[in-house]
Amino acid sequence: MFSRRIVYLVKGTSEPSTPAGFFRSYSLLTCSREQREGRKSGKYWNNTWSKITFLLLFHFFATHSRDYLFAQRATDGESRYEVNKIEFEGNETLGDKVLLSVMTTKESPSRISAFLYEHISERLGSKHEYFDPVTFDADLANLKGLYRDNGFFGTAIDTSLLYDQSEQAISLKLIIHEGQRSLVDTLRCLGLEGIQSSIRDEIFSGGLVVDGSPFDARILIREQERILILLYNHGYPGAKLDSAVVQRRLSTNNLTIILAFTPGRQYTIGKITIAGEGGTIDDIDEDLVFRYLDLEAGQFYSLEQKLQSERSLSRTGIFESVRVDAHFPARDDTSRTVPISGVLKPRDKHELTPELFVNDEDNAFNLGLGLGYNNRNFFGSARNFLTRGSLRVQSIQRVSVLKMFTPDGFRQPSLVAKAELTFQLMQPYIFSKSVSGNWTF
Repeated sequence: MFSRRIVYLVKGTSEPSTPAGFFRSYSLLTCSREQREGRKSGKYWNNTWSKITFLLLFHFFATHSRDYLFAQRATDGESRYEVNKIEFEGNETLGDKVLLSVMTTKESPSRISAFLYEHISERLGSKHEYFDPVTFDADLANLKGLYRDNGFFGTAIDTSLLYDQSEQAISLKLIIHEGQRSLVDTLRCLGLEGIQSSIRDEIFSGGLVVDGSPFDARILIREQERILILLYNHGYPGAKLDSAVVQRRLSTNNLTIILAFTPGRQYTIGKITIAGEGGTIDDIDEDLVFRYLDLEAGQFYSLEQKLQSERSLSRTGIFESVRVDAHFPARDDTSRTVPISGVLKPRDKHELTPELFVNDEDNAFNLGLGLGYNNRNFFGSARNFLTRGSLRVQSIQRVSVLKMFTPDGFRQPSLVAKAELTFQLMQPYIFSKSVSGNWTF
C-alpha cells in the first residue's frame, strides 16, 4: 500500500477567477470616473474608439492571461489540475531521468511552449500535461517494477500531492525507499548437458551474469540472447528458452537464477543450390556466387553465416535482391542435414544514365549534358565498370551556337566550357570477401 499525503494550498481568494471577471475588473480600473459614470448612463458605449479598445484588450487577455491557460475545465465538468512539477527523493541508485522514462505522467511545459503548441503549431511547443489518478497509480506500479528489475524487491514509494487551487496546478513528490539490493549467488543453465562440450564451454566462459554482481534484468535478457545465438550458430536452429526463474532467499536477499533451454537437433548443411528469381542467371557464374557464400556443405548450420552470405552477395552490386533459404526437415523426419537454396535476382547488366545540368554557379547561367554507362559483372568476378562523360557551358546565352560549328567556333571569347571523362572500375573481391578495390582515372 502506498501512503498519500494531500496538502491543499490556496493562494488569494477561494473563488476561482474567470476570464470575464478578470477583464471586467481590468476595464473598470482603467476607466476614469467620468467614463464609469458615462458607462452607467450608456454614453460611454457611444464612443467608437472605446469600443475598439475594449475589444482589443478582451482579445489580448483572452489569449495571454494566466487564468485562461491554467483554469481549463474537463469535458465532464470536473476540475483538471496541471502537473507543475515532479520531484523524486531517496533515489540513490536510479536517476530522475530513468524514473521519468517509465512514467506516463509528465511535467507541463513552460507557458511559452504551451502557447506555441495551442495557438501557432503543434511542432513548435508541447501540450499541457494534466494529472490523472488512474494513470499515476499505473506509474507507481511501473516504478516498482523498474526497481524490481534492478534487484530492489522491497522498494516502497510514498507520495505527496500538493494542490494549488488558485492556479489549478499540482506538484508531485515521490519519496522512494529503495531497500537492500539483491546480488546474484548462482546462475544455472539446464538442458545443455547433451550439446558438444566445446559449445558448452564457450557458453559458460563468456557469461554476462557474474556471481556476486547486483541483479539487473537487462543483463539477464542479454545473457539469454547470447546463449541462444551461440546455439543458433553451432547447428541448433530450433533452440529455445523454456523458462527463466529467479529465486530469492529471504535469509540473504540474494538470488539464484535458473535458465532452462531446449537445444533441439543439431543440423549440418546439405546440398547448396543457386537459382534465379523468375528466370535464370546464365550471365553469372555459380562459382562467383559460392565465393561469396559463407556456408559450406558438411559444416554445422549457422544463422550468422546465412545472414552474412546475404550481405556479401548484396554488396557486390550485381543483384537486385538476394535470399538464402534453409529448408529444415519436418519434425517426424530423422534427417540431420539442411538443404540450402540461394535465390538471386540480377540487376541489368548494361545501364545508360543521361544527365542534364542547370545551375547558377559563378552568377552565370550554366547548362550541361552528360551520359553515364555502367557494365555490371564486367569480365566476370562481379566487377563493375562505370564511365561517365559530361560537357558544361557557362553563360550559354552569350555563346553563338551557329559559330560553334565553324573552324573557330570554340575560340569564341565568351565561350567558357568544361568537359570531363572518367572511368571507374570496382573490384569487390581482392584476396578475400572483406577486401575490395576501386580504381578511378
